[in-house]
Amino acid sequence: MTWKVRILPPAALALVSSLVALGALADPPTDRLRWKMAATQPGTTPLAGRIGKRLEQRIAAVSGDAVQILYFEPGALVPVETTLEALAAGKIDAAWTTMGELALDLPAAAAFAHPDGLDPAARLAWFYQDEGRALLDEVAAQAGLHAFACGLAAPTATLVSRRPVASMADLTGRSIAAPAAMHEILHEMGALPIEMPRGEIEASLRSARIDAVLLQGPARAAGPIRTQGDRPATDATTLPAPEAGGATHLYRFAVDERPQLLLLLVPEAVATALAPAGQAQIESVCGDNVTIATSLLARPPQPDTGLANGTSNATATGATPGAGPVEPLPPSVQERLAQALQAEGDRLREADPLFARIRRSIEAFAGRLREPA
Repeated sequence: MTWKVRILPPAALALVSSLVALGALADPPTDRLRWKMAATQPGTTPLAGRIGKRLEQRIAAVSGDAVQILYFEPGALVPVETTLEALAAGKIDAAWTTMGELALDLPAAAAFAHPDGLDPAARLAWFYQDEGRALLDEVAAQAGLHAFACGLAAPTATLVSRRPVASMADLTGRSIAAPAAMHEILHEMGALPIEMPRGEIEASLRSARIDAVLLQGPARAAGPIRTQGDRPATDATTLPAPEAGGATHLYRFAVDERPQLLLLLVPEAVATALAPAGQAQIESVCGDNVTIATSLLARPPQPDTGLANGTSNATATGATPGAGPVEPLPPSVQERLAQALQAEGDRLREADPLFARIRRSIEAFAGRLREPA
């Protein structure tokens, strides 16, 4: 028997979650909670950071301060690269991150980001009305965590290059510092990936020891070296341009502009122990975040008016305010990246059963959408 999927618009999905929360709001929660949330994106980053700041503000408002989720800037609580490890070990209460960053530690999460032909509305329908949410729970559970889908943002992976990238010839044989999870993709593209301590990247770019760096986060095109004491403060969110060698060139390392999920991560035991009121309030605000982000991503950039009440017209790009432009990769490079992603997806299908199940679920859903009414 075949059946046809009926897609509810994102606004309707958020309305349902909000109505569920109304009953919770009628009875104040018996337990108060106060989480320190380590962010992997600066709070000023549209949308990945500002949606997180909105979570902090709105959850306090709807709960009468009974539920507080405090947004801490990258590196304020733990080093960015150890966020997931610190959360699983109980060193922090919660984390704010992107699906792309989660995939650096849990490869199955990459299945949510691979090209699939679904438009944003269909992808949200798969997530909320089909198997997506349950499969995300399985991915997070691999690290003993629970994930709340709490917003959307444009792809944030950024290639920061000393020289312009006009074709594959500008990447072939070039040394690129990158997270280990991205090495196979860069190998497929003919580049030379290097795993490098974060604190060495800045000096290596300046001295031309490396040609580029691939970040799972927005980059800053210019500005003075930031320091903590006498050490450079380079992390996955900001990277000053090398002064020697001219301007740094920024490229969005993606084949399309498909949004990625923003995630509130907490230890699985903490999520299980949440009072029903607190869980409903978090899910309500997160659902509202998804709706707001969807509307912002669907329209051209507007002057920023702030996200506190869900009224922002902030740009949906991943660039840090004041940064130089983040350009799309040239078409020939995008095509090669798409081929590399396909090869990496095929490899992960063989190596990771959960990755394979997620891809099969998305493909089956897409097939049902194509069936005649």
